[in-house]
Amino acid sequence: MQNNASQNPTPLPTPSVPLKRREFQERVDYAAKALKRGTWGRRFEACFEEADAAHVAAVLVLRADRNPDLKKAIKKAFQVTRWADVPWTSEMSRFKGMGSREIGIDAERVREEADRLMREGLTSQFSAAG
Repeated sequence: MQNNASQNPTPLPTPSVPLKRREFQERVDYAAKALKRGTWGRRFEACFEEADAAHVAAVLVLRADRNPDLKKAIKKAFQVTRWADVPWTSEMSRFKGMGSREIGIDAERVREEADRLMREGLTSQFSAAG
C-alpha cells in the first residue's frame, strides 16, 4: 500500500486569532518569562518597541495581579518595594475596565494606526522629494 500523504497533504487549520494579536501575545508571554527569570536583553527590549508598548505593560500588570511571582519580579526589575511605585501601574487608567483580550485588540488597532501614519509619512516624503 502506497502512502499518499505527500500527494494530498491535510491542510493546516487556520488560526482563529489574527497574526498581529498572536505576535502581541507572544511578546507579552516572553516579557513575563524574562521578568520572572530575572534576566533580559535585546529580545526583552523588543517587546516594548512597538507602538503598543503601553499595552504590553498593561497586560503584564493584569497578569501580575493574579501571579505573585510575576508581581515580585516586576517590582524587583523596577527596584521598588511597593507595587504602586511601579511606573506601569500609573498608566493603567487608560485601560480601565479592559481585560487582557480587549487590551490585545486595542493594541492591534494602535499598531495599525501607527503603520498607517508611517506609510502616509513616507508617501508624502517621497512625493515631496520627487
